[in-house]
Amino acid sequence: MSNITIPFDYWGIIFGESDINSTLYNIIKKINENNSKFLDQSLLNEIMLSPIFINVVNINYKMYNLFDINAYYGYNNNLLLLKDQFPEIKGTSLAFDWAAENGQNETLLLLKDQFPRIEGTWQAFDWAAKNGHNETLLLLESQFPKIKGTATAFDLAAGNGHNETLLLLEKKFKIKGTMWAFVFATKNEHNETLELLENRFQEIKFKKHS
Repeated sequence: MSNITIPFDYWGIIFGESDINSTLYNIIKKINENNSKFLDQSLLNEIMLSPIFINVVNINYKMYNLFDINAYYGYNNNLLLLKDQFPEIKGTSLAFDWAAENGQNETLLLLKDQFPRIEGTWQAFDWAAKNGHNETLLLLESQFPKIKGTATAFDLAAGNGHNETLLLLEKKFKIKGTMWAFVFATKNEHNETLELLENRFQEIKFKKHS
Protein backbone atom coordinates (compact mmCIF):
# COMPACT_ATOMS: atom_id res chain seq x y z
CA MET A 1 0.00 0.00 0.00
CA SER A 2 1.51 3.29 -1.07
CA ASN A 3 2.13 6.12 1.32
CA ILE A 4 1.10 9.69 0.55
CA THR A 5 2.65 12.67 2.24
CA ILE A 6 0.04 14.79 4.04
CA PRO A 7 0.69 17.82 6.29
CA PHE A 8 -0.20 17.56 9.99
CA ASP A 9 -2.65 20.43 9.59
CA TYR A 10 -5.10 18.10 7.91
CA TRP A 11 -6.24 17.04 11.36
CA GLY A 12 -7.30 20.58 12.10
CA ILE A 13 -9.55 20.44 9.08
CA ILE A 14 -11.00 17.00 9.70
CA PHE A 15 -11.75 17.58 13.36
CA GLY A 16 -12.86 21.17 13.04
CA GLU A 17 -9.95 22.63 15.00
CA SER A 18 -9.01 25.18 12.34
CA ASP A 19 -10.70 27.71 10.15
CA ILE A 20 -11.62 25.78 7.00
CA ASN A 21 -11.58 28.72 4.62
CA SER A 22 -7.96 29.71 5.25
CA THR A 23 -6.41 26.45 6.43
CA LEU A 24 -7.52 24.19 3.60
CA TYR A 25 -6.22 26.68 1.05
CA ASN A 26 -2.81 26.67 2.75
CA ILE A 27 -2.82 22.90 3.06
CA ILE A 28 -3.32 22.40 -0.65
CA LYS A 29 -0.39 24.73 -1.23
CA LYS A 30 1.82 22.65 1.04
CA ILE A 31 0.50 19.22 0.08
CA ASN A 32 3.82 17.97 -1.29
CA GLU A 33 6.12 19.21 1.45
CA ASN A 34 8.30 16.60 3.08
CA ASN A 35 8.01 17.65 6.73
CA SER A 36 4.71 15.83 6.97
CA LYS A 37 2.99 12.77 8.32
CA PHE A 38 2.66 9.66 6.20
CA LEU A 39 -0.84 8.29 5.70
CA ASP A 40 -1.58 5.03 3.98
CA GLN A 41 -3.88 5.01 0.97
CA SER A 42 -6.95 3.78 2.85
CA LEU A 43 -6.78 6.64 5.35
CA LEU A 44 -6.10 9.09 2.54
CA ASN A 45 -9.22 7.81 0.80
CA GLU A 46 -11.28 8.40 3.94
CA ILE A 47 -10.01 11.96 4.27
CA MET A 48 -10.29 12.89 0.62
CA LEU A 49 -13.82 11.50 0.35
CA SER A 50 -15.05 13.41 3.39
CA PRO A 51 -17.57 16.18 2.58
CA ILE A 52 -15.24 18.86 3.94
CA PHE A 53 -12.38 17.80 1.74
CA ILE A 54 -14.29 17.22 -1.50
CA ASN A 55 -16.62 20.16 -1.29
CA VAL A 56 -13.75 22.40 -0.91
CA VAL A 57 -12.57 25.77 0.16
CA ASN A 58 -14.36 29.08 0.23
CA ILE A 59 -12.23 31.78 -1.41
CA ASN A 60 -13.75 35.20 -2.05
CA TYR A 61 -17.20 33.75 -1.31
CA LYS A 62 -17.09 31.30 -4.21
CA MET A 63 -16.67 27.55 -4.00
CA TYR A 64 -13.78 25.91 -5.80
CA ASN A 65 -12.91 22.27 -5.71
CA LEU A 66 -9.78 20.34 -4.94
CA PHE A 67 -8.90 19.68 -8.56
CA ASP A 68 -8.96 23.35 -9.52
CA ILE A 69 -6.78 24.39 -6.59
CA ASN A 70 -4.14 21.77 -7.42
CA ALA A 71 -4.13 23.02 -11.01
CA TYR A 72 -3.52 26.57 -9.78
CA TYR A 73 -0.38 25.44 -7.95
CA GLY A 74 0.78 23.18 -10.78
CA TYR A 75 0.63 20.01 -8.69
CA ASN A 76 0.41 17.74 -11.72
CA ASN A 77 1.03 14.53 -9.79
CA ASN A 78 -1.95 15.34 -7.59
CA LEU A 79 -4.14 15.90 -10.65
CA LEU A 80 -3.17 12.48 -11.98
CA LEU A 81 -3.80 10.94 -8.55
CA LEU A 82 -7.28 12.45 -8.52
CA LYS A 83 -7.95 11.09 -11.99
CA ASP A 84 -6.83 7.57 -11.07
CA GLN A 85 -8.11 7.30 -7.52
CA PHE A 86 -10.96 9.80 -7.25
CA PRO A 87 -12.61 10.16 -10.69
CA GLU A 88 -15.72 11.61 -9.04
CA ILE A 89 -13.74 14.79 -8.28
CA LYS A 90 -14.12 16.76 -11.47
CA GLY A 91 -12.25 19.90 -12.42
CA THR A 92 -13.91 22.94 -13.93
CA SER A 93 -12.82 25.62 -16.38
CA LEU A 94 -11.26 27.35 -13.38
CA ALA A 95 -8.60 24.63 -13.30
CA PHE A 96 -7.41 25.84 -16.69
CA ASP A 97 -7.93 29.55 -16.05
CA TRP A 98 -6.16 29.42 -12.68
CA ALA A 99 -3.23 27.43 -14.10
CA ALA A 100 -2.81 30.09 -16.78
CA GLU A 101 -3.09 32.86 -14.20
CA ASN A 102 -0.25 31.29 -12.24
CA GLY A 103 1.90 30.56 -15.31
CA GLN A 104 1.65 26.77 -14.94
CA ASN A 105 2.37 25.92 -18.56
CA GLU A 106 3.04 22.22 -17.97
CA THR A 107 -0.29 21.96 -16.20
CA LEU A 108 -2.08 23.52 -19.17
CA LEU A 109 -0.54 20.91 -21.45
CA LEU A 110 -1.43 18.14 -19.00
CA LEU A 111 -5.04 19.30 -18.94
CA LYS A 112 -5.12 19.25 -22.73
CA ASP A 113 -3.68 15.73 -22.88
CA GLN A 114 -5.28 14.02 -19.88
CA PHE A 115 -8.40 16.10 -19.21
CA PRO A 116 -9.63 17.28 -22.63
CA ARG A 117 -13.14 18.05 -21.36
CA ILE A 118 -11.69 20.90 -19.26
CA GLU A 119 -11.48 23.96 -21.44
CA GLY A 120 -10.36 27.42 -20.47
CA THR A 121 -12.08 30.73 -21.05
CA TRP A 122 -11.02 34.26 -21.96
CA GLN A 123 -10.09 34.62 -18.29
CA ALA A 124 -7.10 32.30 -18.84
CA PHE A 125 -5.61 34.80 -21.26
CA ASP A 126 -6.54 37.94 -19.34
CA TRP A 127 -5.35 36.58 -16.00
CA ALA A 128 -2.07 35.35 -17.47
CA ALA A 129 -1.52 38.85 -18.84
CA LYS A 130 -2.40 40.34 -15.47
CA ASN A 131 0.54 38.50 -13.92
CA GLY A 132 2.95 39.08 -16.80
CA HIS A 133 3.17 35.43 -17.89
CA ASN A 134 4.22 36.11 -21.46
CA GLU A 135 5.23 32.53 -22.22
CA THR A 136 1.78 31.42 -21.13
CA LEU A 137 0.17 33.89 -23.50
CA LEU A 138 2.25 32.50 -26.36
CA LEU A 139 1.38 28.94 -25.33
CA LEU A 140 -2.32 29.78 -25.34
CA GLU A 141 -2.00 31.18 -28.84
CA SER A 142 -0.19 28.14 -30.22
CA GLN A 143 -1.95 25.31 -28.38
CA PHE A 144 -5.34 26.78 -27.49
CA PRO A 145 -6.24 29.16 -30.35
CA LYS A 146 -9.92 29.31 -29.36
CA ILE A 147 -8.98 31.25 -26.22
CA LYS A 148 -8.86 34.93 -27.03
CA GLY A 149 -7.91 37.81 -24.77
CA THR A 150 -9.80 41.04 -24.24
CA ALA A 151 -8.93 44.66 -23.52
CA THR A 152 -9.06 43.69 -19.85
CA ALA A 153 -5.81 41.74 -20.35
CA PHE A 154 -4.08 44.98 -21.25
CA ASP A 155 -5.69 46.96 -18.41
CA LEU A 156 -4.76 44.38 -15.78
CA ALA A 157 -1.19 44.06 -17.06
CA ALA A 158 -0.83 47.83 -16.84
CA GLY A 159 -2.18 47.75 -13.30
CA ASN A 160 0.61 45.39 -12.30
CA GLY A 161 3.35 47.24 -14.20
CA HIS A 162 4.06 44.52 -16.78
CA ASN A 163 5.44 46.70 -19.56
CA GLU A 164 6.79 43.85 -21.69
CA THR A 165 3.37 42.25 -21.58
CA LEU A 166 1.75 45.45 -22.81
CA LEU A 167 4.09 45.55 -25.78
CA LEU A 168 3.49 41.85 -26.50
CA LEU A 169 -0.27 42.36 -26.40
CA GLU A 170 0.01 45.24 -28.83
CA LYS A 171 2.45 43.70 -31.30
CA LYS A 172 1.56 40.01 -31.23
CA PHE A 173 -2.11 40.00 -30.31
CA LYS A 174 -3.24 43.43 -31.54
CA ILE A 175 -4.82 44.03 -28.13
CA LYS A 176 -4.98 47.48 -26.57
CA GLY A 177 -6.68 48.50 -23.39
CA THR A 178 -8.94 51.26 -22.17
CA MET A 179 -8.81 54.22 -19.83
CA TRP A 180 -8.63 51.72 -16.99
CA ALA A 181 -5.03 50.91 -17.92
CA PHE A 182 -4.15 54.48 -16.91
CA VAL A 183 -6.34 54.29 -13.82
CA PHE A 184 -4.86 51.02 -12.55
CA ALA A 185 -1.25 52.01 -13.28
CA THR A 186 -1.77 55.32 -11.50
CA LYS A 187 -3.42 53.68 -8.51
CA ASN A 188 -0.54 51.22 -8.09
CA GLU A 189 2.13 53.88 -8.73
CA HIS A 190 3.71 52.19 -11.74
CA ASN A 191 5.35 55.32 -13.07
CA GLU A 192 7.31 53.63 -15.86
CA THR A 193 4.12 52.01 -17.08
CA LEU A 194 2.37 55.37 -17.06
CA GLU A 195 5.19 56.82 -19.10
CA LEU A 196 4.86 53.98 -21.60
CA LEU A 197 1.10 54.49 -21.81
CA GLU A 198 1.47 58.23 -22.31
CA ASN A 199 4.10 57.83 -25.02
CA ARG A 200 2.67 54.86 -26.92
CA PHE A 201 -0.99 54.43 -26.06
CA GLN A 202 -2.40 57.93 -25.82
CA GLU A 203 -5.41 56.97 -27.92
CA ILE A 204 -6.83 54.73 -25.16
CA LYS A 205 -6.58 57.31 -22.38
CA PHE A 206 -10.28 58.14 -22.60
CA LYS A 207 -11.51 54.90 -24.17
CA LYS A 208 -14.18 53.00 -22.28
CA HIS A 209 -14.92 49.29 -22.45
CA SER A 210 -17.24 48.55 -25.35
